[in-house]
Amino acid sequence: MKEIDDFTKLILNELERNRNAIDKLKADIDLKFEGLRRDIAKVHTTEKEIQDIKVWQKEVTETWSPRQMKEAKDELYEQKNKWSKAIGLLIAIELVVGFIISWILKQI
Repeated sequence: MKEIDDFTKLILNELERNRNAIDKLKADIDLKFEGLRRDIAKVHTTEKEIQDIKVWQKEVTETWSPRQMKEAKDELYEQKNKWSKAIGLLIAIELVVGFIISWILKQI
């Protein structure tokens, strides 16, 4: 009988040790799954942000394409050059008028 009690105690101890090991593995797995859930949530957030940026880029490209930007820049430079030419012409005319007036005043 004593041998049966000792054997039963050994079996119970082994079962208890196995239960503790299983509980520890379960806790480890739960921690790893929680980490995976967080990582998946981050990936979903990043995917959403990427999708939002793609939509924004498409909207910007539709309203203001690179070709349109180049054309607008070229038009601004062309207008700037026209103003420079107009101011240069005005200065030249003023100089000519000034020489003519000074010449007329010298003749008088």
